[in-house]
Amino acid sequence: MNTTLKKILPLAMAAFLAGGCAAKNAPDPSPAPTGTPTPLPTEAPWTPEPTITPRTFDVDVEMPAAGATPLLIHPIDEPTRPPLTFNFTQYVSQQLGIQFNVPASWKPSSIEGSSNALVFTEPESEANEGFASSMTIVVNSYSSLQTLDDARAELDSVITQIRESYPQLEVSSKAENRMLGEAGAYVTYWINMPMDENGTTLRTRGRILVVPRNRKLYQVRYICPAAYNADYENVYREFRTSVEEL
Repeated sequence: MNTTLKKILPLAMAAFLAGGCAAKNAPDPSPAPTGTPTPLPTEAPWTPEPTITPRTFDVDVEMPAAGATPLLIHPIDEPTRPPLTFNFTQYVSQQLGIQFNVPASWKPSSIEGSSNALVFTEPESEANEGFASSMTIVVNSYSSLQTLDDARAELDSVITQIRESYPQLEVSSKAENRMLGEAGAYVTYWINMPMDENGTTLRTRGRILVVPRNRKLYQVRYICPAAYNADYENVYREFRTSVEEL
């Protein structure tokens, strides 16, 4: 409401009330007019309220106290697939001087020009989202005892090497985990992996762990479709808990 209207409205109301009082007190000499009787008000017929049909939810809901909003327990787009299962077998590598468990169907291969590394890759028939997941194991030997700081430095070196091929590499902060009875450093990483010449990419995820033990640094890393990380992390965990020196 503007200022002028604020000023005018009280004055108009006061004038209306004053005029009404004066007319009420003045004598009326004329006889009361005989007018048409005022018709009685017409009553509208009563209309019942519409019936509301309760909504049926397509997903499980938790019904809290009356008046509260139902809370969805399972998102509508939650995957319903069963978890992946792996049949593990023990693999002995004289080349690396260790033995460990890997999925029985995964095939080992060497890295060209490197005698201290093995790569285990799942067969195409078991690949998910068109991407064959893999696990790489590297054992580097040195002339001096290796420490956790050496493991962290090696981890930084590996990250740098991967980023040279995949500049969009994303890496978490470092954390610690154990393998072979020793504390090591690890990161989780993500790569939007090119899948075809049309620019289609697949979000992948993995982990890199480097552990110092005596004069060696043991490295294990895996990569898989990000949507299946919880499944393939079991492969990484099985290796980490089963690996032993020969």
